[in-house]
Amino acid sequence: MNVWAACVWGMGGGLVVEMLELYRAVRRAGGLPWRVDPDHEPHPPALLLAAFIRMGIGGVLAAAMASGGQIGGGLGALATGIAAPLLIDQLGQGGGPAQVGGRPAPTMNPPGGADEPVDAPLRAGDIDG
Repeated sequence: MNVWAACVWGMGGGLVVEMLELYRAVRRAGGLPWRVDPDHEPHPPALLLAAFIRMGIGGVLAAAMASGGQIGGGLGALATGIAAPLLIDQLGQGGGPAQVGGRPAPTMNPPGGADEPVDAPLRAGDIDG
């Protein structure tokens, strides 16, 4: 996919999320949230700034993924824009071992060692944990 097209789709994904959040706020408040509760709800300039930031994050991440061949079409770029903050949070947590229920996730030892083919059948002891 073209990097610029992925960027636009990613920005669209970020905008979709912001629009859904505004929709939910309007439904919850029964009107424009900043008019119903002006002391506790963000006003339009802050909402616009948040939307532009979210669109930028989604666009940059989708473009970066497309440049590496990790996005094949518009839906993938849109989904990347929607999930961009979660993806960045996951990437920022470091590459430590995966956790399952507070314990390290099971790891798989290659059957028979590195010289045996990967598609060899599993035997007892091949999975730790």
